[in-house]
Amino acid sequence: MELYNALVCNVLNLMVSIKIFFTDLFIKFTRYLEYLISGQSGYSITTADDFSIKDGDNVDDNVIAVKLLKDIKKILQRKYSVYIKSPVVLEVVSNVRNTRVPFVWKENGIGKYHSQMMLDEKYHMIYVVSGLSKYKFCTIIAHELMHAFLYEQELFTENQHFREAMARWIEYHFLLLYGLKEQAQKLLDIKEMDRGGGLVKLLELEKKTGETGLIPYLIRKKDSLRREV
Repeated sequence: MELYNALVCNVLNLMVSIKIFFTDLFIKFTRYLEYLISGQSGYSITTADDFSIKDGDNVDDNVIAVKLLKDIKKILQRKYSVYIKSPVVLEVVSNVRNTRVPFVWKENGIGKYHSQMMLDEKYHMIYVVSGLSKYKFCTIIAHELMHAFLYEQELFTENQHFREAMARWIEYHFLLLYGLKEQAQKLLDIKEMDRGGGLVKLLELEKKTGETGLIPYLIRKKDSLRREV
């Protein structure tokens, strides 16, 4: 009888262990998928060193792209008070023509943002073409995340030109952050307002607020400045 009881206990323990193993494996798998899709997960399955990318490498992998997305979001939060509440889904597009996207890619377009709805929750969708250098990729991500931030804040919803100027503004500062002064200077040469031609005006305003104080200032003044720029 004792041998029988011991055998039953061992079998039950084994079954519990198997259940725990597969339950934990399933949780890890689903959270890994969540991490790949949105860059946000309660389960830390990787470390920064696992998906590091050298400065000269190109970004053509979704896992590396999501890692860089996470880094950019931290910089935006810490330096510019840009906090994005809704999930951000990032997709690296290897073939623009064969990729199903809910918009038409503009000629020479390399990044695109739009808001989407999943069930009752909104989320941000960002597409970026593959093959960009690390720093170019990061500046484009910062540009598109600024669009996401402005959408959440309902900041200048009636002024598309201003929103594009804001996206160019953050792109400009990220280029400077990476030491790409020549590329940053080229943004100042853009004249078309729908492509961010208002950047020069923002830089003039920045002289009064400071680089890190511009966005908090605009949020405080968004009602009075709603139609400006």
